[in-house]
Amino acid sequence: MNKLCQPQAIEHWNRQYQLNTIFPPEIMKAFELFEADAGDLLCCPGETLNQLILLVQGKLKIYRTLENGKQFLLRFNNPLGVIGDMEAFSDYEVQTFVEVVQPSQLLMVPQSAVAAHGSNNPQVLRFIIRHLSHKLYTISNASSLNLLYPLENRLASYLVSTISTDGGSRFAAEIKTSSVTEIAHLLGASYRHMNRVIRQFEMEGLVERQEGSLMVKNLEQLLLLANGNLYE
Repeated sequence: MNKLCQPQAIEHWNRQYQLNTIFPPEIMKAFELFEADAGDLLCCPGETLNQLILLVQGKLKIYRTLENGKQFLLRFNNPLGVIGDMEAFSDYEVQTFVEVVQPSQLLMVPQSAVAAHGSNNPQVLRFIIRHLSHKLYTISNASSLNLLYPLENRLASYLVSTISTDGGSRFAAEIKTSSVTEIAHLLGASYRHMNRVIRQFEMEGLVERQEGSLMVKNLEQLLLLANGNLYE
């Protein structure tokens, strides 16, 4: 992850998301801009998160690793996603992995500045509460999806949640041949079961394997299979 010394870029994101209507000047002037590559970990369980992080461009994946070694997908964060809101006014340690899945830009501000200048600020508190409420909703939704829905629905939801649009082509950027096992674990399935469902999707014309990746061919049908249940 690299720091970008570009005040004009920070001002660009300020204007796009109207951050100065949320955060007071004392917090605004403390923001720093960073860029991160796919695969970068922003935080891991057991760490102390000293920054409030705003995702202004890109996508993040949030997941947990259980005691049996299996992973459990919680959600994806799109802009304007927030990392560190739960820790902003508490001493909680980080409970999840937060991984960058697309090249991203992030605004970071010390939690000490948020606590000092935001704990009695109605706009900041409403912002934090809104994002905490969304996280509770998505965690509940992901739990229901993983426990109650067939893998066909879960994979469709995953594909729709991870999709990126680039030059008119829709790619599920993370679904690569080498990571099918990881995706299977995240969705609570075996590697063989995941491959069967991917082959089924290929035969139905929903996806196509291209150079080790899956290209989404029928987004509308995947949306129907997801039935409004997305990991985001």
